[in-house]
Amino acid sequence: MERRPTEQTEASEQLMVFDPLAAIYKLRSELRAYDAIRPETLEQIQNEELTFVAENLNTPIRSTFVLKKTNDGLVDKRGDLLSETLTRGQTAAWQAAERDNRMAFAFQRAQHDSKIGALLEDMSRGHTEFNTIISFSPFPEETYRQYGPDFIQSVGYQPDRFLGFIWLYRKQPDGSITTTSLSVDNSDNDLFKRLAAAYGTTIPDHVTTDDMPGYVLYDDLSPEQQEQLPNELINTYDAYLSERDGRRYAAGRPYLDEVEAMGFIKSQHDLADWYFYKLVRLAAVWDTDGQLEQKKTELTLSYWAALTERLRRQPDEIPQYAKTDFHKIELEVYVAFAHAQGRHEFMVGCGGMLKLANELSQLSLDEAASSIFGNPTNKRESWTWTTGVCRVEKCPTRPAKTKIGPCHVCQRCQAIFDRGGDPTK
Repeated sequence: MERRPTEQTEASEQLMVFDPLAAIYKLRSELRAYDAIRPETLEQIQNEELTFVAENLNTPIRSTFVLKKTNDGLVDKRGDLLSETLTRGQTAAWQAAERDNRMAFAFQRAQHDSKIGALLEDMSRGHTEFNTIISFSPFPEETYRQYGPDFIQSVGYQPDRFLGFIWLYRKQPDGSITTTSLSVDNSDNDLFKRLAAAYGTTIPDHVTTDDMPGYVLYDDLSPEQQEQLPNELINTYDAYLSERDGRRYAAGRPYLDEVEAMGFIKSQHDLADWYFYKLVRLAAVWDTDGQLEQKKTELTLSYWAALTERLRRQPDEIPQYAKTDFHKIELEVYVAFAHAQGRHEFMVGCGGMLKLANELSQLSLDEAASSIFGNPTNKRESWTWTTGVCRVEKCPTRPAKTKIGPCHVCQRCQAIFDRGGDPTK
């Protein structure tokens, strides 16, 4: 969460719960201060951006980062104080609730986050008898029922998955705090209460999903017990779900032997290299046409679309390009974005939504992709066509081999894309 710019400056007093340009402003701040981007800042931005993307891959999510102990308090990788970050978040949520009373639940949750932050500061300094904290962030069921799926989705929650999270904070010998978030599909407030009871904390029946983060679990554990705790928590929750219908679950999802989102994203390092190269370039060039937010939205949607396409494929079918092959990655992203745009897909998470502007969503597949990447058909003469299986599942050439381009799409299906059609339908 970052301040949004006015025409005169890139900082204002109006804070936002979700700002799609937060990474851009952090990068620009680094470039102005150091004429370069510090590794710790880039690492934090990568973690924030990839976490948002991970929430939009239909797989379990497990994310971990470290809060470092300093004389001033806990700080993130970039050096920002946790206390100040939480205060800004609470102020942003309060301002959002002032503008729209439907956002009252977000302010309620932000207040709980600040209280947990204070506990973490005490734990880091050795002022507590425990070294481990567990909290729950269920899907906001009450707000969802009152205002409907469109609203709850617009502020970053996923009603299709009923996605919630378990948060785990573990103190290390040097006073730093290892923070782990564990996604839980089919979030159920009663099951979170049952999970709390299994660890010795009784949560009253009347407690809502928005007050649930205010009930934290404490324990003093050995390093080995701390290490085992994430799997233990998820496995216990899954066992409760299994008792209901006899099915196997993994992170609240019917068991399908799925990959974990963050692990998969990081394994696709060629796409990540491409994305952050584009992101830094976007930050380095001053916005002269007033389309910065649109460009950032398009870039993130394109990256996510390419990851989604790769996730659907078998591991041995996923390309891994060298850093010098950015033009090949560009073509792959172009096709993936065309798929996503044709389905009018968008991203939600971290308190907000990324969606194409109305005028772009009305363009044909090729027109929309060309607005971002230029027109790859102009580069078609430089393509190398090899023999392989077309990646489009409904292609009539499958499973036989045919001539495929750099994105593993055959000439017939590529021609359909170029005309603005969608061969996947």
